[in-house]
Amino acid sequence: MMKAAFVISVSATAFEAIAPAGDLEKNFALLARLGFEGVEIGVRDPALVEAERIRELAQKHGLAIAAIGTGQALVDEGLSFSDPDPAKRSAAIARVKKQLELGKKLAAQVIIGLIRGRGGVGESLEESRRRMLAALAECADYAEEIEAPGLLFEPINRYETRLVNSLEQGVALFKERRWPKVRLLADTFHMNIEDHDIAVSLRQAGKLLGHMHLADSNRLAPGQGHTDFGAILAALREIGYSGWLSAEIMPLPTPEEAARLTMDFLRRVL
Repeated sequence: MMKAAFVISVSATAFEAIAPAGDLEKNFALLARLGFEGVEIGVRDPALVEAERIRELAQKHGLAIAAIGTGQALVDEGLSFSDPDPAKRSAAIARVKKQLELGKKLAAQVIIGLIRGRGGVGESLEESRRRMLAALAECADYAEEIEAPGLLFEPINRYETRLVNSLEQGVALFKERRWPKVRLLADTFHMNIEDHDIAVSLRQAGKLLGHMHLADSNRLAPGQGHTDFGAILAALREIGYSGWLSAEIMPLPTPEEAARLTMDFLRRVL
């Protein structure tokens, strides 16, 4: 049975497609009241997060920590796996290792999204990819070493990075290189831009799929755009997916209303 989660930040960030930081107690209570089973947290720096407080809030409100997002480290600090500067690459790897330690405490997987880097214009795409994969392998090894839940690699559309844009490309990468502690994350917003047929790509991913981000074509709550979620959910059922459906969306018209619209939609379709 697929489970509903909503993405919130635990600290202030410039990343737009996420509910902003605020009163965590209030936010957790709201999500529980609406019927969500989990909360996905965006964390820039685990050193600034009280893991025990988050765990206590989750337990108090009957919520699981669905996953931990890491993209704020690039958006707010410029850290990435593929940066030409070895110092910044090392800092990004060290940050993700701390995220994995946090993930172990919270029983949550850690997302590799924008922290992989953008593969900027003027940089060698092949070199950027090589650096990204070396960093990903190092973090995957660390996840095994500390017995953390693992990593989720998210294909992201071409307007945000040049490094692995479609789920189809992600599947090809995972057939080329496999890490026991890494699975794919599929995001319907990015797939709407990059994948010819979202449902077909999900079927191709099959058991490689470890997590789902839901957002409509306009990055608003599901049901507010033109994405065919019926076909998407049918494909997920077909491959036996029973993980999280986590809404990573623009918090509009308000974060509370965005969460309510998401849950109303999921109740209708699940």
